[in-house]
Amino acid sequence: MVTINEELREWLDLHKIKYDMRHDVVYIHGFGKAFVMGEYEHIFIRPKGKNTRFNCTEDIGFLKDDGINYVIFKFGNRFFYVDIRDDEETMQFHILRYVGESPKQETETNFYPLGIHTGYELLNGSGALSDW
Repeated sequence: MVTINEELREWLDLHKIKYDMRHDVVYIHGFGKAFVMGEYEHIFIRPKGKNTRFNCTEDIGFLKDDGINYVIFKFGNRFFYVDIRDDEETMQFHILRYVGESPKQETETNFYPLGIHTGYELLNGSGALSDW
């Protein structure tokens, strides 16, 4: 059985997000610390006499005291996050994508494209290769 942390690692790697993970806390470089929700029964809760709100499995006050600003959870086949600094009744779900830093790709090449167009290019040809 695959754990939620393993699934999250796959998701973060697939979306090229640079991160460090320790148990149920993820540090996303250039974004911040996030708590990873494990098993939950309902993603929403409606306290008696109040509006429907996000149902975090951990006390939000404790998370804020630890410098954690986001909660990550799986909903369907995707991972989402909420910013717990927002008002609890107006929190918005954001798909966990395009956040933080991505790993830098360094490739070596033995040539440098000079932008020269030859007659072999049907639409961009500007001259014979021997002229260049």
